[in-house]
Order: sequence, then C-alpha cells, then structure tokens
Amino acid sequence: CWSIDEGERGYSYAAHYVADNDILSLGWLSRDIFYTFDTKSELKLIFSGYMAKGRYHFDIEEPIGSNAEASWTPNGARPGQKYRGQPAIQNPVLNSKKYEMSLVYHTYLRDSNGRGRLCYHGTVKSSVSTRKVYLPGTTSFSTLNLLSWEESLNLAMKKGEWLSVLCLGVELYTGQYKGLADIPRDDHQRKIKMQPVLKMIIRGYIDNQLTNAQEPRHDQVEPVGIPRPTQIPPNDITIISIIEFCINTEITDFLFTDMYNKFCDADLREAFLEKLEPFILNEQIRKIPRNIFFTMVDYYRESDRVEIVERLILHLDLAGYETNQILQVCNEERLLSAYIYVHTKGECNDYRGPLIKMFDMFQQESNSRTQTEIGHKLMWYVRLCLLGRQFPSGMIPDKDWSVVILDIVDWLMTEEILKTLLYFDSKIYFECLAIVFEDGQQANIIDNQEPYNPKNPNAPKCPTHTEILDMLEDHREEEIETDFTVFIARISALGRIHVAKRICLSTAVSLLKKAVLEPEEHARKEKLIIQMLNACQELDFDDINELIRKAEFSSFAEVHILLLEHKREYVRCLESFIQSEFKLTKSKVFNWIDKILTRLHEEAEEDENMNAQATIERLKQEILRSLRELVEIDSELTADLVRRWFKNAHKEVINKLDLVPELQLEYLTNIIYKRDQEKAKVEKTPNDHPNKKETLEIENDLLILNVKLLCMIRPREVRRFLERYEYPLAECLALCEEYNIKDAQ
Repeated sequence: CWSIDEGERGYSYAAHYVADNDILSLGWLSRDIFYTFDTKSELKLIFSGYMAKGRYHFDIEEPIGSNAEASWTPNGARPGQKYRGQPAIQNPVLNSKKYEMSLVYHTYLRDSNGRGRLCYHGTVKSSVSTRKVYLPGTTSFSTLNLLSWEESLNLAMKKGEWLSVLCLGVELYTGQYKGLADIPRDDHQRKIKMQPVLKMIIRGYIDNQLTNAQEPRHDQVEPVGIPRPTQIPPNDITIISIIEFCINTEITDFLFTDMYNKFCDADLREAFLEKLEPFILNEQIRKIPRNIFFTMVDYYRESDRVEIVERLILHLDLAGYETNQILQVCNEERLLSAYIYVHTKGECNDYRGPLIKMFDMFQQESNSRTQTEIGHKLMWYVRLCLLGRQFPSGMIPDKDWSVVILDIVDWLMTEEILKTLLYFDSKIYFECLAIVFEDGQQANIIDNQEPYNPKNPNAPKCPTHTEILDMLEDHREEEIETDFTVFIARISALGRIHVAKRICLSTAVSLLKKAVLEPEEHARKEKLIIQMLNACQELDFDDINELIRKAEFSSFAEVHILLLEHKREYVRCLESFIQSEFKLTKSKVFNWIDKILTRLHEEAEEDENMNAQATIERLKQEILRSLRELVEIDSELTADLVRRWFKNAHKEVINKLDLVPELQLEYLTNIIYKRDQEKAKVEKTPNDHPNKKETLEIENDLLILNVKLLCMIRPREVRRFLERYEYPLAECLALCEEYNIKDAQ
C-alpha cells in the first residue's frame, strides 16, 4: 500500500498485506478498500486500515553458486534500483498526476538474466462507481457485482435468511466491519445512524415470522406409541431472538413499544412476558416501562407464581416507579425480601421500616413454622444492617451507616422487641448484639453518639453499652442463661467494653455449673471464662475464694488452677491438673510446672525471698509424690522435668515407681533413649562439648534394671536392647538365664 507524497518522491511505502494464497488479481474499490482474487478462487474485500504498517521484506530464492539479482518494475515505469537478496526500493518513480489512484496492475520480479521469477497479475476493472469486477479466465469471462451493506441486508431479507440478517445487523451496530460507505467511524454516531436500520430489520423479521408461522396439520397421522420430540414453538424462538437482538443493539425502548404492541396484537403477550423474565433475572434488562412491569406482576400473581414477582422486583431498577403500589403488592403477597429491597433502595432509604413490618408479621403469624422463618429472616436482616451491608448486595453508604446502627440498636432494645426476640432465639439475638460490642467501628459509633439535646429531639440515639448490659441483666432468666453468660464472657474477654464486676461474677458462677459438654464446647467455654477473669481487674480476695469454691467441683480445671494461682496455692494447682478428666488439660501440667518454678526461682534470687524458696521446696516434694501420675500422663516429659529441676535424680524417681514395673520400664526407656541421642551429638562434635561425654554414660544399675524389666514385661525386645547398648555382661546373662530368654543368651 502506497501513500502520496507532495514532493518529488511521488509514492512511498505505507503498509503491506500478506495473503494466505497466491493472488491472481487485485483492484481498488475506493481509497481504503481493495479486493483480491487468489488461486483458491476466493474473492476478498480488504480494508487498508487493517494492513501491517511499513514495508514487507522477503528473500528471493537463489540457485547455489549464482549471483541472482531482481528488479522491480511498476506498470509501464522504468525499472527501479537493482538489489541483491531483498527488495530495497528507495525512490520508485510514480507520478500521481500520470497514473491512476488504483495503483499498479502488474508487478514483475526478474532475475539478473531477465528471466521472470514471480508474476503479480492484476485484472481489468471498471471505475469505482460501477462496483463491478471482471475476472478473465482461460475459457470464460465473469462479471461480479459488489453490493453495499444496505443491498446485502435487503437481499438477505428477500431470501428469508433472517439469522444472517440479524447477525449482520448486530455486527454493523457494534462496529465489527470497518470502512463501509456511509457508516461513521465514531461509535456514538455509528449507533445513531444504525438504529433506524435495526428497527427496520426487526419489523421485517417479526412480520415475516408471524405471517409464516406454521399451523398444526390436521391431516397428519401421529405414530402410535412413539412420543414426539419436544421442540420449542416457532413463536417462542421469534420472541427470544427479538429480545436478544434488541438487548445487543441497545434498542430495548423499541422492544417495549412497537414490538410489545405487535406481540399483543398477535395474541403473544403472555408468551412475551414469560420469555422476558429470564433476561431480567440474568440482569440483561434492568429497566422496563412501568406499565409492562405491573402487567408482569398481575400476570404472575394471577397464575399463582408470586415467587417470580419477588425475583423480578429484586433484579429491576425501580427508580421512577410508584413505591407505594409496589409495597402494597409486597404486603398482600408477604414478599419480605422484596419489601426490604424496596424500603432500603431508592427514594425510601428506610432501614427500620422492614423491621417493623417483619415484627408485626411475626407476632400475627399463627403457624409456628412460618413464624420461625419470619423471625430468623428478621434477625438475619438485623445482622446485615449492623455489618453495614445492603440487601441483596452492596454496602450501606458511609453517610447513612452510623444512623442505621443507632436506629437498629435502639429498636432492638425497645422493651417489647427485646423481650420477644430474646426469648424467640436468644443465641441469634446475642450473636447480632455482639457485633456492636466486638467490632471496633460499630462500637465506636455507639460510644461517640451525641448526648440527648432537647433542641434536636429527633437526632438518632440508642442506649450506651453499659445501659444495654443493664437492660439485658434485668431480663436474665433461666431459659436464656447459657447464651447470656457466653455473650457476657465474649465481650468481657476482649477488654474493650467495661463490664461491671457483679455481672462478671454472676456470669462466671453460672458458667462454672456442672454440665455435660462436648470436648470442643468445653474447651471454648473454659477459654472464655479464663479470658473474662483475666480482663476483670476488680476481683478481691473474697471474690476469688467464692469462685474457687464453685470451680473446685466443676469440670473446668484450668479455671480452678488460674484462681488458685492468684492465691499462690501451687500444690493444689498441681493436684487439679492431675485430677482433671480431660487428657489435654493434664498434658499442660509440664509447661505449667516449668513456668511456676522459673518464676519462683526468679523471685527467690531477686529478693532473697525465703517464702519463695519454701514454696519451691513444697512444690518439688509434691511433684516427687506425684511422679507415678506424671509418668502415666507422659513419661518422656516427666524424664525431661526430672533432668531439669531435680539434677538427674532418676534413681529416686525409679524407686518411687517400684510398685508399677510398666511405668518404671517406660520411664527408663525414655532416659536411656534421650541420653543415647545426646551422646551421639557429642561424639559428632566433641570439641563443642568438652568433658560432657562422661556425664552422659548410662549407669550400670539402670541398664541392669532395664534388662530385668524387659525380661519380665517384653521378653522379645531383650535381644534388640543388648545388641544396641554396652551392658554388664555377667549380670545381664544371669537375668536372661533366669527368665529363659534363649535368643538373648
């Protein structure tokens, strides 16, 4: 493709096009469009604006050993500069005044000997205005008429090729074709230009389809016993096609005026409403005229399908509709979701109205199952508002959210509402209320609300956190006690909201009552109690004593231990660990012992505190007395404990376990295994552990005792033990003979 220079150059390279097949002929139809005819007998129309910018370089195939050269000769012009390998025309001689705008008809590539290597053969064509192309063949001469886009549409409509017509209409509207005559390149202008054409297409299509709709044939015999295949009625296909076409070409206003009237005239109004519904639910159509909307509402109400009415309301933009009329439909058909949507969107912007409506329906409902559904939907909506979310999607605007929070909480704490909903489902009620205590943003809205001002009595206001807790305490009864105490424990544990000591104490006492709980629920409640007690800084000596008496007979051993720690009664703490009915709680005793002994040693060293030293000795004595129980809990951790705090007093521990050989063996096995591991580390890096190897040698009496216990309890493991460790030969052989362990002997 060449562009015209005003100077002496004449033409210069602008772009190039590479065809899939060899081109036999080429001709320009306008400044921007040309056609090609190739060896596959394919005629193509090409828009020059889509061509690749710049010059195309290609290699000439040269025979081996030759110095082939090629020259480029335009139509009737003198040959250009010769080149080797690639064309490199710098200044082709073409004068725009002398030659046609359709450019060249023939291009030849010759080698240095003048033999033709490639031939670019153009074809004869008439002027652009006639839009005819002549294709000369070896035995025939063909004339082709090039149709404009309007002529193509009209021809396809005459042939009844409506699917092609509709597709071409959408493609023209969306700008998939470029360089067409009389179609603006600007998107907005193109769409304005095409809309009358599209309306003409759709009118022709519906007239054709309605005229040619096939009536059922009465002379056709139905085969017996063979069901007919289910097919979509032709009219339904027509309606769906028209709806999709109008959506894709953005002429839905035409769909709901001219087309809707045509459907009504053809007695297809109900079919149109049925086919329109999925496009609304899929949100391809968000706005429909008011009269059609209420026609749809009446149609689905009459056919007893009010659930579709609710879905339509939820998926349509209702701006400009009569809100009161829609709310009346929602009231009559009990469409709660739609009622919420209409109240909180658009002009109403009322978040409290749906609560009042649902609460009235809840109280008036006689069917218990339906009443439960309404109640749960009400609480779900409360939670949605407190979290700042709109229904069915989106977020409440920031400018409205603080007012919504205060309004919802004020409504929840109204005497009648509080009493009704609290005893309807206390767990869900407290879950909702916890949002304004636990979440920082919602809690701040309540904390920072303006005090009551007589000059502005309508300003949004709700009870403070303390007032809410006092009101809940006034309604505290046995049937909601469990959920109430868990709620108080949750908000107290955070430490963000001050909870009165009397409420904390009563909550702790209530939670400490004996109850059968699943392990996970038990662990969750115990954690809450501990967090609540740690957060409550006002407990005095009498409070702690009262709680200890309650915790002592409960299953919450860790709570009991926490309270005893406040009184420094560590021996009782150890007993509580060991006596716990939960294995997980028992396993925590070793970390607790390390923590307490470390703390006491620090106290004793800092202040030379004799009381701390005495407490250490008492606790250590209790640990030694409880060795059997500790070994049962975890023998390996017990061995580590003794090694750390009792300076390897393993013999004393073993003597304590003398009456329980199984525990003795387990404890000994762990000691020997641990020392064996440490010894291996020292042997690998002896320089890092000087003089430590001797301290890790296992005493002979421990080895002998271990062999004896193995002979008694696990005779099959004796040989493996003797193969691994060095041992006193005579004593161990005697034991093997005594217990008749043949393979070990």
